[in-house]
Amino acid sequence: MAIWLARRGGGLSTRESQPSLSVTLRVGRGVVNAAVTYLKPGLATLGCYAKVELVPPPPAEIPTAIQSLKDTVYSAQTGSFRQLWFYVGEIRGKRGITGCDV
Repeated sequence: MAIWLARRGGGLSTRESQPSLSVTLRVGRGVVNAAVTYLKPGLATLGCYAKVELVPPPPAEIPTAIQSLKDTVYSAQTGSFRQLWFYVGEIRGKRGITGCDV
């Protein structure tokens, strides 16, 4: 935009409109440091939850997980999941769970 204005004889020239590289880097570094400072506590909390929630299942739970997966596949094959999606759509449409007979 500044080049176009300079060619037209109005506005700033390209040299005047661009900040120096050191100013750009200083501002960029400040933004990155502020983002890191802001996100650090949230990422620490996320890390704590991830350590607990993302562990593999113990061997005793593997048969239960396999059965649950089989039930999900069977539900998808027979189409019985459509009733659930109806309720989900109703809840989304009303923007709340109040008044649903679940």
